[in-house]
Amino acid sequence: MYRLNVIRLHLPPLRDRQGDIKLLLDHFLDTLSTQLGKKKKALSPVAMNILMSYPYPGNVRELRNIVEYAVNICEDRLIKPEHLPSYLT
Repeated sequence: MYRLNVIRLHLPPLRDRQGDIKLLLDHFLDTLSTQLGKKKKALSPVAMNILMSYPYPGNVRELRNIVEYAVNICEDRLIKPEHLPSYLT
């Protein structure tokens, strides 16, 4: 028998941790570009604003999925709003 509820940690939702979004974006852009065999991507200022203002109901996993989608869709080095999932724009 295993106990999974030994220590409770309260982690606020991503929408309440604005400072973490930029750090996570940088991390996911690096790691996903490498994992997917793509050149390192950067976010345009407009795409960055969109991603910084989204409430992320799916938290960090949703952010990662958005970045993975954009890295796969974008053929250039710069991720623009048109490379983001349509529900964000």
